[in-house]
Amino acid sequence: MDDKPHRFVDSEIYELPFFKNTTGFLKRAIDGWSIGGIYTYQSGDLITVGNPTDTTGAGGAIFSFADIGMPFQATDGVANNRRGFNANAFTAFTCGTSFTNTAVCGPRGFRRGTSGINQFRLDNPVNNIDAILRKQTRLFSERNNLELRFEAFNLLNKTQFTTINLNLTSANFGVYSDTRESRSVQLAVRLSF
Repeated sequence: MDDKPHRFVDSEIYELPFFKNTTGFLKRAIDGWSIGGIYTYQSGDLITVGNPTDTTGAGGAIFSFADIGMPFQATDGVANNRRGFNANAFTAFTCGTSFTNTAVCGPRGFRRGTSGINQFRLDNPVNNIDAILRKQTRLFSERNNLELRFEAFNLLNKTQFTTINLNLTSANFGVYSDTRESRSVQLAVRLSF
């Protein structure tokens, strides 16, 4: 789940140079602007799908994987009604039941399933832009400054899914159930003296 082979973060800030040569009140009013942002891209999450019954003979103490069904295809949750992959990519299997009503696979036929741990990657990358607009005004001396900051997190308000249902017996198997934070904005004022 924590394997992220691709992660890129770019942070930029640019002080606007347009009014550097102004003086007096005009300089305080229109100089000191800067813009910036942080762009983040990170690979999607890995998933492991478990089998719903004990097929290892360990009473559930050893994790059993689901069998692979159709070829796995990660899908875009936004375009596919929150679905993260084709649900028929995994199938549950049983090995029959013993007199105690637990799944068994014969005296030496225990198995863990044909899929593996963290074998498939979802199409849910972090792809995010945060932005800032800042105005810094010198008040009375070099040490006295008033700073206004307008910040927007997830500036483009892009839906980015996080949690997905991996319960093979659920009707919502393969459907995302949570997202990262939507756009949020804040305004801050800072006085330095």
